[in-house]
Amino acid sequence: MSSKNDTFRTIISHSGAITHSDYLTNFIGEKPNKYGFYKTDIDLAFQSRSRWKPKDRESFINSCLIDMNISKFILVDVKACLASARTKLDKQYYKSWLDRGVYWLNVDSNNRSITVRMFRDNEVKIPHGDYPQPSGIIYTVDKTSDTYETMNPDLRKQFEINSMSVFIVESATREQLGDLFQRMNNGVALNFFEQRNCDYSTTCETIRNLTDQMAEKFIDSKLFSVDEISRRTLDGWLANVSFYTLSSGGLWNKASHKEWYDHDNSSNDTIETFEKDFSTFIDEVVGDKLKLIHHKWVLFDLFRDWNNQLNDNKILIEDSNMVQDYIDIYTKLINDKGTHFNYLKDGEKHDDTTEWYAFSKFVRGGELSTHTRVRVKAYKSKGWNVDKYFKESTKKDPKRVATKIEKQGLAVRDNWKDNDGDSFIPETLFDGNLDAGHVIAHNHGVENGGVTTPENMVIEKMPKNRGKGDKETIIL
Repeated sequence: MSSKNDTFRTIISHSGAITHSDYLTNFIGEKPNKYGFYKTDIDLAFQSRSRWKPKDRESFINSCLIDMNISKFILVDVKACLASARTKLDKQYYKSWLDRGVYWLNVDSNNRSITVRMFRDNEVKIPHGDYPQPSGIIYTVDKTSDTYETMNPDLRKQFEINSMSVFIVESATREQLGDLFQRMNNGVALNFFEQRNCDYSTTCETIRNLTDQMAEKFIDSKLFSVDEISRRTLDGWLANVSFYTLSSGGLWNKASHKEWYDHDNSSNDTIETFEKDFSTFIDEVVGDKLKLIHHKWVLFDLFRDWNNQLNDNKILIEDSNMVQDYIDIYTKLINDKGTHFNYLKDGEKHDDTTEWYAFSKFVRGGELSTHTRVRVKAYKSKGWNVDKYFKESTKKDPKRVATKIEKQGLAVRDNWKDNDGDSFIPETLFDGNLDAGHVIAHNHGVENGGVTTPENMVIEKMPKNRGKGDKETIIL
């Protein structure tokens, strides 16, 4: 009886040492290009945005000055990897970075790279103190000489010639880069969401893009902190919400999260529908009132109710007070310290042993949790009925969004230009900044032309498409 053997392919790479000056000149460059990228930049699948604090940066510059910048900078040679790529997906991946002017992908060392660049640009200060050199010379740094521009020229020269260690990948598939990232961080204090972030699937990429779109709004509303967003906690929550919205049921845990992000999972076929619906809900339905909802699962409850109405072919009544009424009910519940709620299911009777709690105990947990069941009963006890904010829609096209290949077909048809007549790089079509938008809004119904067909669709900038409501798209 034969068994299937795993295949473990090697990457091609080399290690070496370069000077700080070489890294800044040949790997970073003086300034970002027209697309906002440096020669060495990050793929957010591997790296979080910089989260070092000023003290962390100063400490690292101190290490660079005393020649103790010893941790390797893990970089991917994009040109070399493109030249050795075999599959269409790998070729598209590396070519998309070259088209954006990125020649090196930073798989590990983003905070260090940014700190070196910020130091060169006088945005990080040198810790004050004495810096003795092997020659016997001692350089003293104080507030008059603690930036790259104002430091002693000889000490600056020493910083420039001090070495750093690099590990450069010259041939690897995109999948192997994800494996490299996970192996490097195995046992390191990366949370589960950061480890999953490097998965290579449409679902994972779409959740990353949605997080980028939502990040500022969620930070501003205090639903998630800057650190939680940097550490991919928001990604994990959005993945959880998408699972409850799109799947037919099941328990959300680490195993189902991993399966949800698999490149063969059916989620890849429907995740863009979730992305569009959730973006519409936050941008057009909730808007600035997001600041008045202080618990993420309470926000989910409203999204679930709204989305269920849409799935029943209903539309929100114009000038509806749905969101404010919901916030008013939620606010009264959360501020009521009385113990009015329990864990009993419908039909179960309470007795002298039943424990009662305030609403605030139940603001955690998603669709399948006991907490959600109690919250739903609590809303209803205060008169919440989402049906009254919706009306029957005209007959809508059951197909709401274009598939990826249909979206690409629109771009080809229009010579890779959006409805404003602006050209865009083909490889950026699925980066999250461009939508396949309806000319006549989907909400207007089939009889009024609101169909999801190429004749009624164009490529639109995401903010314009999702901010126009039911207005007709103008094509220039």
